[in-house]
Amino acid sequence: MDTTSAHQRGIYIASKTVHAPRWRKLRAAGFPIISTWIDEAGVGESKCLKDLWRRCITEAAGAAALVLYHEPGEMLKGAWVEAGAALTRDVPVFGVGVAGYSVANHQRVTLCETVEEAFRQAQEVAPTPPAPRAIDGLVERICHEEQMQIWSHEIAVRLSMGDYLRDGLTYEDKIHIHREVEVEIRSIVESVVSNPEVRAALAATREGPAATGERREASFDPATGRCFGEGEGEGHGAV
Repeated sequence: MDTTSAHQRGIYIASKTVHAPRWRKLRAAGFPIISTWIDEAGVGESKCLKDLWRRCITEAAGAAALVLYHEPGEMLKGAWVEAGAALTRDVPVFGVGVAGYSVANHQRVTLCETVEEAFRQAQEVAPTPPAPRAIDGLVERICHEEQMQIWSHEIAVRLSMGDYLRDGLTYEDKIHIHREVEVEIRSIVESVVSNPEVRAALAATREGPAATGERREASFDPATGRCFGEGEGEGHGAV
């Protein structure tokens, strides 16, 4: 079992992508949601589906808790895989609308009547992390072996197309090499800052309570569909 603290790992959300806006608002309200797919849930927003699936499974399996959300009439697909990844790592799953499915019999699955109940129980094992945690380990997660191979290959291809990998390079050739590498580095930086994990980390630091250094528990009212922090009104908007 993962020895990383529950305080550090957060809550993973497994649901249909149509609910992504709700989860983003809950994250902004202070819930320690770590699902990066909610930032690229629209058609064509995922630049690499292989990377998306890698992140989904890694995040689900490494979470402190997973909320599995299903509404009547929906057909879950990827959410089942994510829940399975969590269960293989003994991550507690809090399911809403899944009582009629066999997975409800798993000892680590807790059935909840409402989303509010599921988040309340999940937050008990995954309390809101302090601000610095939002960006911890980003370099390792982004610069994984597969991604580094892609970037190094792109640089090598650009240099080979310019015939800069031959012997006997002139001074002007070396200047051109520096310029070509600069172009590729800029392209890499642009891809990094648009990465969903980076966007999610930045969003967590500037949207959540930790951005101001204020510590508060987040909650939301399913009756009104609004999320709010303890001691506040309904200032965070509709979920």
